[in-house]
This record gives sequence, structure tokens and C-alpha cells, in this order.
Amino acid sequence: MSDFIYALQSRFQDVPLIAALLLGILVAISPCTIAANLASLSFVSVGCDSKKSTLYQGAILVLGKSLSYIILAMFLSQFAGAMEIGEHFADTYVQIIGVLFILVGVLMLDIIHLHGLEDKIVSSFKGEEKKTVFQTLLVGMLLALAFCPDGAVLYFGMMLPLTIAENHSVMIPLFFAIGAAIPLLVVVALYAYGVEKVASMQTKFFSANALVRKFVGIMFIIAGIFFITEFIFHHAH
Repeated sequence: MSDFIYALQSRFQDVPLIAALLLGILVAISPCTIAANLASLSFVSVGCDSKKSTLYQGAILVLGKSLSYIILAMFLSQFAGAMEIGEHFADTYVQIIGVLFILVGVLMLDIIHLHGLEDKIVSSFKGEEKKTVFQTLLVGMLLALAFCPDGAVLYFGMMLPLTIAENHSVMIPLFFAIGAAIPLLVVVALYAYGVEKVASMQTKFFSANALVRKFVGIMFIIAGIFFITEFIFHHAH
């Protein structure tokens, strides 16, 4: 492998918490995730008679998603350690990082359009009564497990290996969960202070988000092609 890739990999490993935070934010700004979050907020806010109540339900929803991200990552990383997968994966991860980057880019550009399970989960909890804390927490936990395609690649293909590389540190999935929670908390606050404001800002956000995702998606594809080209060139010599 070229010195450049080693340097890039080293820089990435020097800031694992920041990397995990950014990965979480990338997952959260997916249109698929945002649409699911808005639907889930509509669900959990049914019966709420005040802004404080809506904020509380939204916070419980965020907590549920965060718990799932952390628990799943720790379980899978510990399983990988017990099965001695980590060391083998570390040797092969660089070979597939380029493919993962290209896949994320393709999904972010919506070249391959796939739908997640979020809408099905929300629709399965119908009802007009106010939701209990447990119901809201459960919806949040289930939504976190119903990954959108690009979110699944970022979580399992990048965040999880980073957790394993950092000796199964709980801080990696914790910062990932924080990153994923930040955009959702903003939406919760907007939703609590006026549905009409969310509706008006949603259109503007999706428009701006589409441009950002296209740019980031292209960057992911370029980086992925570069990684693969460098790897092939290195092993050819």
C-alpha cells in the first residue's frame, strides 16, 4: 500500500471520536432517515398537549435510537473479538474500504434507490392515544435497527470496524449516537414549536441536503476509486 493511504488511514485513526461523530451525522441527514424521523415524531406526539410534552417524547425517541446504536455496536464488536475476527478483519479491511466508499457514494447519489423499514415500523404502531414512555422508547430502538441502505454501510462498514480497532471502546458508538442524535434533536425542537415551521423548513432542507449529498457522494466515489487503484497498483508491483 502506498505511503499516502497509510498516512490517510493513520490520520483517520488519530481522530476516531470525531470520525464516529461525523459518521453519525451522515446517517442522520439521509432523506430516508429524516422522513422516518418526521413520521415517528408525528406518531409519538399524538396526544401531547404542550410543547414540553412533545419535547419530552422526542427526547425519549432519540434516547431509544441512541441505545440501539450503542448496544448493537458493543455486542457485535465483542462477538468479533470472541471469534477473533478483529485481527483478520483488520488485515482485509483496507482491501474493501474502496468498495465501501463507492457503495456509500452510489447510495447517497440515489443511483440505487432502496427503501428502509422505518415507515413500516411507524405504521405498525397506530393509535390516537398518547404514547407511553416505553412505547416511544421502543419505536426509537426499532427505528435505529431499520437502517436505510447508506446508513447500514456507514454503520456496519465503517463505524463498527472503527469500534473493533479501538479495542471495543464504547466511546466510538457513543459518539456515533451523539452525531446521529444532533440533527434529530433539532427536528424535535422545530416540531415542538410549530408543525408549520417544520413543513416549510423541510422543503428547503431537502433541497439543500440534496446538493450536499450529491457532493459528498461524488467525493466518496472518487476516494473509493482512488483506494482501489492505489491498492491494485501497489500489489501489481
